[in-house]
Amino acid sequence: MGICGSKEATKNELPIHSNKKEDSVIELLLLGSGDSGKSTFCKQLMCLYKDGLSAKETRKYVEILQHNVLTNMQMVGYFLEDQEEFELSPENKEIMDEILDEQVLNENVLEKIMHLWSSDQVIQNIVHDDLGGLDSHAVYYFENAERFIDEYFQPTQEDIMKARMKTTGISDISFTSDGTEFRITDVGGQRSERRKWISTFKGNIASVLFLVALDEFDKQLVEDPETNRFDESLKLFGEVTSSQWFADTAFVLFMNKDDLFRKKIKNKPKAMNNRFADVSLSDSKDYDASYRYIQRRFEDAYGGSSRLYVYPTCAISTDDVSNIFSTVRNELIINLLSVNNL
Repeated sequence: MGICGSKEATKNELPIHSNKKEDSVIELLLLGSGDSGKSTFCKQLMCLYKDGLSAKETRKYVEILQHNVLTNMQMVGYFLEDQEEFELSPENKEIMDEILDEQVLNENVLEKIMHLWSSDQVIQNIVHDDLGGLDSHAVYYFENAERFIDEYFQPTQEDIMKARMKTTGISDISFTSDGTEFRITDVGGQRSERRKWISTFKGNIASVLFLVALDEFDKQLVEDPETNRFDESLKLFGEVTSSQWFADTAFVLFMNKDDLFRKKIKNKPKAMNNRFADVSLSDSKDYDASYRYIQRRFEDAYGGSSRLYVYPTCAISTDDVSNIFSTVRNELIINLLSVNNL
């Protein structure tokens, strides 16, 4: 059981799309819309089944985390520019305008950010109320910003898992788990990256792992503020699962960010009711009812012919990813042997 308290995954048999008996590597395709947690999921697998990140790779996250601090405060500033409901003091507005012109987080810029974060209730409310399209871990970035800028800072595993870096292009991760070789292909989830997906749809894909961010049902896309992230993910899921390339492919749906979803249901009990007219106020306050509603919406949108397998997931939890991937792995192996009459 992971730190997120995710539900226990139910073991089901997963059908395998395998055309080559001699294939020894199980090919998996990782898809999902932007900020669904795909990169975090891959980082966990590297920590679990490879040697983790090298010292050089770890060092790269210093700059990434510093960038997360700066860009999230800038996103607060852009949000304020479009809102009449919130207003900064003249002094803090001037400081925010200066931050919006910055490109790199240095000690001078950090001092300005920390001043706003520690002294302005408006900014605190925007961040804690999950407004402005900020990253899921914006609070974590601001609370640890001074540590990130220290010249001797070494990112921890938690820092790395919560770091936000846009995935571009196509990357492969190969690893061995209990003697079985896997190769996972990860593709960027933003709209601009999806044209590259078609090149990954060819080949012997055993299963498609599709990630959905549970907590983003009331957020808008960064690349298109007029479009809701839940609607975008639901539409994308329907299109991918209906694709001719995956007619006989097993689909696994990871309902990710279960920890943040639980927190949102607790702290914003009317959020689901405000977003979905067919969710009652009583269900909106209840985690299980709210989770079942979102799961049902994705099950209804599923266009595949094989059975859909759904797992609530917390990708930042190593234990959670380990337990769930072990369940998926074991069933993949069992069914692969069955398909090949071994």
